[in-house]
Amino acid sequence: MAGELPALEEVRRWFAEDLRVTCHLRDDRVVAAFAAVPRENFVGPGPWRMRHLVDGYWTTPDADPRRLYHNVLVALDEARGLNTGEPGLWARHFDQIAITAGSRVLQIGAGAGYFTAILAELAGSTGRVGRPCTSMPRTPAAAWTAGGTSSWPSRARRRRSAGGSMRSLMEADCFCP
Repeated sequence: MAGELPALEEVRRWFAEDLRVTCHLRDDRVVAAFAAVPRENFVGPGPWRMRHLVDGYWTTPDADPRRLYHNVLVALDEARGLNTGEPGLWARHFDQIAITAGSRVLQIGAGAGYFTAILAELAGSTGRVGRPCTSMPRTPAAAWTAGGTSSWPSRARRRRSAGGSMRSLMEADCFCP
């Protein structure tokens, strides 16, 4: 690519707008949530192993987070076949269920937290996003991402300003049987 690379915020916005078209998203809030949440904070350090359904896994040539802003799976623990979800699939689901500000959402299979952060953007500061408690071992990427959300805006920033962290956001909103 010739010239100066676009800023990550611009790349995130382009990615979200591309999801709007390719997934036929109708809810502007879903597009805005995908543009707001930095995916790189939830997948561990690069270079990354990405998975294409036809070609299998491949490695990005470098650790430039701009490479994450495509509709691809990113390996969290390749040996166990654990990946982030496909953004387009989840964008379409979130668009269809129409989460509004103030909603209470229970996410099953929260993984590394990227889509949980997007759900939190949709639920807003008056909503609540939780996940079931689990004793399952964490993937290497999930362990790394527990503290990797320093630039994630909105709800997490408000929680941190009240003395919390992304880890406390995820753990405080854990529903146990």
